[in-house]
Amino acid sequence: MKRIAKIIALSMVLFVGCAFTVPAATGTLESHAASKVKISKKKATVVKGKTLQLKVKGTKKKAKWTSSKKKVATVNKKGKVTAKKAGKTVITAKIGKKKYKCKITVKNPTVKISKTKVTANTGTSIKLTATTNGKSKKIKWKSSNGQIASVTSKGVVYANRAGTATITASANGASARCKVTVVTPVDPVGSRTNPANLANGATIKLPDGTAYVKLDKILKGNAAISQLDDMEQWDEFARDEYSNYPNTKVVYFEYTVQASSGFSNRPFEGFDIINPYGLYNSTCTANISAIEFLNMQGAYEGQDYSKLTLYGGASSKMYMVLFVPENLNAFSYPIYKSDYSQFWTKYAF
Repeated sequence: MKRIAKIIALSMVLFVGCAFTVPAATGTLESHAASKVKISKKKATVVKGKTLQLKVKGTKKKAKWTSSKKKVATVNKKGKVTAKKAGKTVITAKIGKKKYKCKITVKNPTVKISKTKVTANTGTSIKLTATTNGKSKKIKWKSSNGQIASVTSKGVVYANRAGTATITASANGASARCKVTVVTPVDPVGSRTNPANLANGATIKLPDGTAYVKLDKILKGNAAISQLDDMEQWDEFARDEYSNYPNTKVVYFEYTVQASSGFSNRPFEGFDIINPYGLYNSTCTANISAIEFLNMQGAYEGQDYSKLTLYGGASSKMYMVLFVPENLNAFSYPIYKSDYSQFWTKYAF
């Protein structure tokens, strides 16, 4: 009997213990389930015009969605956020008395372009690409000067003539720009049909050294006389010389010259660039009769007289003045390089 009584007593103790512990366990499970309910994002950035889907996870109950600033972003009854205007708003999902919030930042769209600056030779083309993070992916292309650089609807830029133009890629109210500089390519050798234009600058290897020559300015007629007058070179002698050659026009050529290397045995001289007694027509096919020139220190002069004769490393401005027949508006001249081949140059005025 005593043994039976002990068993009954032990069973009652276990029953009572279970009665007190079960509710506690049930409360823990309920708290754990409640802690799983949350909004899918607590903060997000959305581009104007785009949408973001928000959800409340951990419950099957329907949420009531609201936006604190509808001008910035709206939200529908399913939690879909639509970005309207740059700014900040708070999207709230309410379930019963519980609120779940997401901070939304709306930013304006941007456009990114593959190049912001490019240089192209005339007659060539360049492919530009652009991307946008806005709602529409369509890029609109525009040139500030189509005569210099035109652009197609696919971003292909055609370099038409020397100058500078700005290519703009636009989408979703945003834009990006590329500065296009179109240059005329330097002909490093020249030919009879396409002589080099010294206005683009050229480095020439001559028998006595290497020189860089750039034709900066050509003036003719009264403009040339006015320039010489300002330089105090249009004196009585010059006027008398000009009167001896009727039916001609005064043409003034100004260069930047640098004797880059060499020229240790003799200096670089103006006649290394052009000699009035060795001119050809514009196609380099026939000689032109000698053209008279105004004798100013051997036809060329530096701004600093001490630099008139340029040895290796020296540079200066030089000029020549010719009395050119009225009917002549272009000619060419061969410069003989170190291998004694001809470097054909052209002049148009």
